[in-house]
Order: sequence, then C-alpha cells, then structure tokens
Amino acid sequence: MNIMETREIMVKDQFDQTYTAVATMKAQQLTPEGQPLSLYQRVEKIEVENESILPSTELLFESQHSNRIYKIVSEST
Repeated sequence: MNIMETREIMVKDQFDQTYTAVATMKAQQLTPEGQPLSLYQRVEKIEVENESILPSTELLFESQHSNRIYKIVSEST
C-alpha cells in the first residue's frame, strides 16, 4: 500500500485571506535531471475547509464550492 505524504501549508485566496491547508505530496522529489522539485511542484492536491482541490496549470487551486482561488504561500511552521 502506498501512503501519500501530507504537509500542513499556508494558502492565500484572491481576497488576501490566509488559510491553513493540508497538501498531499507526490512521491517524486527530483526532476529527471536530478534537481530537487519545489514545494509547488510536489503538491498533488490541497484540502482547504474540508474540500479537496487539484491544481490548475498556473499552480493555483480553484474551489468548486466557493468563489475562492488559492495560491500556496508557504509551509506551516
């Protein structure tokens, strides 16, 4: 069984509101050239306010349940 790694992150919506979210991370950590992938490149999906959201091509996460569009700000400390 493959268990996906999760991390607590901070996201911001288009109204500048900040939220704590949980990111499910891809197992791949390196590019084909052997360079480390950034946090943004490793995120498979995020969960904000009990909604799982997949990334768009612009590395944004558009909610289907609200009018919010989220961007990853940082990992939680």
